[in-house]
Amino acid sequence: MLGESTYIVKIDPDLIDLAPVLMESLNQELDKMMLHIDDANFEKIEELAHSSRGAALTFGFDAYARKLRQLKKTSLDKDVLETIIIFKELRLLLDNVEFI
Repeated sequence: MLGESTYIVKIDPDLIDLAPVLMESLNQELDKMMLHIDDANFEKIEELAHSSRGAALTFGFDAYARKLRQLKKTSLDKDVLETIIIFKELRLLLDNVEFI
């Protein structure tokens, strides 16, 4: 599991002003995904994870993108427990990332 240290992401200087928009978007999409676990809507979780992964990769947030790939797999497998664990890891990454 991930530690609670700050995760530094070096991004293109032209994108630095957009980092807060990215964070807001990733947080909102993660919140939506978490709601879908209650109704076991794994298809929607997979769809949102795919969208978020693209945004994360655009900004070089590779660790988050890798976790989203794992989330897509657990959604395909309909593995509720593993999906919840990955949600927690994604939240930890979002709470501890710094873009420079």
